[in-house]
Amino acid sequence: MAQTKKEECDELKKPIQWTDKAKLKKLNGKIFIASFKQSEEQKQHITDRVLSTKEWSNIFEKINKYCINQPYAGASYHKLNKNTWRPNHNGTHSARQVRSFEVIYDLVSQSNQGMKLQLTPEELNSLKLAAYCYRAGRVDETGMGRDQNRARSAQIYEEHAKQLGLSQNTIEWTSAIINRHYSEPMDDPRQECAYQILDIGHRLDLHRCFDRKKMKGEVEHIRNALGQWGLESHTPSLCRLAIHMIRSTGCRIKSPHYEWYNEKVFSHFSQQGGQCWEILSDIHYHDHP
Repeated sequence: MAQTKKEECDELKKPIQWTDKAKLKKLNGKIFIASFKQSEEQKQHITDRVLSTKEWSNIFEKINKYCINQPYAGASYHKLNKNTWRPNHNGTHSARQVRSFEVIYDLVSQSNQGMKLQLTPEELNSLKLAAYCYRAGRVDETGMGRDQNRARSAQIYEEHAKQLGLSQNTIEWTSAIINRHYSEPMDDPRQECAYQILDIGHRLDLHRCFDRKKMKGEVEHIRNALGQWGLESHTPSLCRLAIHMIRSTGCRIKSPHYEWYNEKVFSHFSQQGGQCWEILSDIHYHDHP
């Protein structure tokens, strides 16, 4: 007997059961994770080679549809239109963070200064998934760490990583990076280095929601962080790249000047997580010197 549309949809997502570390107040709604039915061959791929753009497109499409482009569990009124939820922290934000991570990691891995972070294919895949889930645990627009969004984002990453075939050691290593304390460096220098790259990517995307005055401090933070690898001169180019990616996905820009959403483009890429990733993958750093 053929499945109904609802039954088929229910097979592709399931509500998350929060661990104690990720609990908050009573939420108005549930947060779901996507269900993946990976073959043993597909699970092997994520540990022995870097996944292709198309493979990530398929993964991000599902996570965006069932987990991210959904009403906030703590404040469902955060929406741009009837099909575009949590516009400040939705799948376009997630995808831009992954692309920024890729660009910054390439710069760091080629640098002759600071901590050399050479990742295995599995670690690189894991950190790309981490970048996509980096703020997926948000339930509203509460700032800083008061809403435990890092702990929930880490658990959302874990739930997807297990299904995709990442090893338990890699999952634990990466989850700790997502859930790192705001002000306390990690003991493992490789983890701290990976965190710094993710954090720079996150801060670059703040051009979408911070005005010029507020962004000035973030840019200085980015410059200082890049300085540990002798890459501080790349700050202006990385900011231009970030703004271009924000604009290309139709998102609002607040710095260096205000631009409202291109609602047609933004709504499309907010719903089509795979396509959003594919267009960002075609944006290259050397095009924005």
